[in-house]
Amino acid sequence: MSNEYKQITIFEEDYIQRTTGTVTQKPDNALTELIANSWDAGAKLVEITIPLKEHEKLIIQDDGIGMSEAEFSQRWLTLSYNRVKNQGIDVEFPPEVKDIKRKAYGRNGIGRHSMFCFSTSYHIDTWKNGECFSCDVDLSSGVTPFKIYNVKKTKKEGHGTKLSTFVTQNLPDVKTITDVLSARYLFDPSFIVKINNVIIDLSNHSGLQKQEEIVLSNGIKLKIYIIDSNKTAKKSVYHGIAFWVGKRLVGEPSWELGDRMIRDGRTQMAKRYTVIVQTDDMYDDVLPDWTAFKKNDRTKELFEKVAIYVNNYIREISKEKRQETKLEIVRNRINEIKELNKSSQSEVAEFIDNIVEEQPDLSIETVDLAVETMINIQKARTGQDLLEKLSKFSEDDIETLNNILESWNVKDIQLTLDTIDKRVLVVEAIERLCSDRHTDELHTLHPLVAQAKWLFGPEYDSEMYTYNKRLSTIVKEVFKSIKYKELEEPNKRPDLVIFEESVIAPYGFEDWNDEISLNEYRKILIIELKKGFFTIEQNEINQAMTYVNALYNSSSLPSKPTIYAYVVGDKVSNNISRNVKMDETKQICACTYLELVSTAKKRLFKLRETLNERYEKMSTESIVDKVLKEPKQLEITKNNLKERD
Repeated sequence: MSNEYKQITIFEEDYIQRTTGTVTQKPDNALTELIANSWDAGAKLVEITIPLKEHEKLIIQDDGIGMSEAEFSQRWLTLSYNRVKNQGIDVEFPPEVKDIKRKAYGRNGIGRHSMFCFSTSYHIDTWKNGECFSCDVDLSSGVTPFKIYNVKKTKKEGHGTKLSTFVTQNLPDVKTITDVLSARYLFDPSFIVKINNVIIDLSNHSGLQKQEEIVLSNGIKLKIYIIDSNKTAKKSVYHGIAFWVGKRLVGEPSWELGDRMIRDGRTQMAKRYTVIVQTDDMYDDVLPDWTAFKKNDRTKELFEKVAIYVNNYIREISKEKRQETKLEIVRNRINEIKELNKSSQSEVAEFIDNIVEEQPDLSIETVDLAVETMINIQKARTGQDLLEKLSKFSEDDIETLNNILESWNVKDIQLTLDTIDKRVLVVEAIERLCSDRHTDELHTLHPLVAQAKWLFGPEYDSEMYTYNKRLSTIVKEVFKSIKYKELEEPNKRPDLVIFEESVIAPYGFEDWNDEISLNEYRKILIIELKKGFFTIEQNEINQAMTYVNALYNSSSLPSKPTIYAYVVGDKVSNNISRNVKMDETKQICACTYLELVSTAKKRLFKLRETLNERYEKMSTESIVDKVLKEPKQLEITKNNLKERD
């Protein structure tokens, strides 16, 4: 015995009305969808008969490609038929129609139910390939939401589809329907719609707001018509700027002119208006397939003049709306604006005026957000400087900044840039000073190198490598016995061992030793910096080896670490070995400042070369001052960030 439950899907009698929305409730939307079906069927002519009173016949007939019985069964009888999946987005035309291309409107498969807006039943005739399929369609309930009956098949030449019903509800008003449909379909001269045998065109559209002829500098005449549909079409594809050359549409209506988008098609203003530009003078400027204009000086001027004309018109008609937007923004932010000084209040007022005038399509919410940002900037001490910098940004700069701020906050950006800038500046300063015989290694070169242990290898770029007072004491004691007379101990440099021609700085890496349960030195880095213009000879290498051996064998060190010693000068003699490996735990390296600089540039991914202009303009004094000045610590509070020394 099967455990499967026998299930029968049941539909209530108002299922179609509840799932199709306004297409079965509002006559203008119903007829719009039915005309869209004719458009998708490749029709060139749609004839609509609207009765003057109820219980008379409403008819919509087209000369489109029609349907066979099999196609009718697949498309008409499938709930939520997916037109794009089954037929694609391009319209299929009857065989004799050539050189016309369209994109289909149909997507969700509900438009065919639009006849139920006017009655609970309708009749359909559709024919192609010499055969006509006819039937009646009634609303139903139970196992099916609608039923098909009175099916007939007859012979008929040609192609097309005809829907008819006796109106029992939602009788359309002819004038209203004419205005709405003409605003939605008048842009394509290859697609003619007739209502009660009258062609819908510009001449009988009550929404025609302006009609004007303008002449371009080369003598080309344009007729411009601006249509206000008064109702927002459900698809923004119905609106935009449509170019007619002769009686043929070029491309598709759009708010994009060439490479420039003059209106956002999602805004109410863009959805409301259609602009028709007619000319008989530009046949030679259209591409052979009529999908667009050629790129030349004539079409460039065409787009520029049309953009100016349309923008000026919309600016004029939206004048009152812009004023109301400004007032509402001020009302929303009045308390915050009052807290600003007079100068900042003026800046905010000017900002509101400019943004609304330049971008009249922006929503109040978007403008309000921009004004909030402006007020916050004005509250900051450096707000004015920031605004001046932003005002000089190009559109690409602003877009790049916006993309950065999508992923980074300002604090992260500042920290990253400060780190990069400090490192590049260190390299720049060393490069400029190392060959100067007057450079003070104690007060200049050492502090620079001390901030950049990463110059000697990426492993030293760690907080684990630090100045260590205990290590400094050990080093001084060891070196004191070697070169006691040359040792100096300035009070301000307790971490250095200073000789006549060099400065030595020790850095230690301490780690935990599990065997003895104590911290001990694992690795020691000794950097000996020679004076500017100094050449390293074998004596300097020998001296470094003496330092390393003495330190390694010192009883003051509780462990036997690995010791690396770098001797850095302006030049290295060709007569010596630059890299001396004393044993597995002791190594000496002689190098020049410029070699450190070259290595550092590569580790910085050649940012110095990329940012060449920024650093070339800086003086050596300003670079050294910027690197060596004491850093300030940021104290984070609940409400703000403030600096403290």
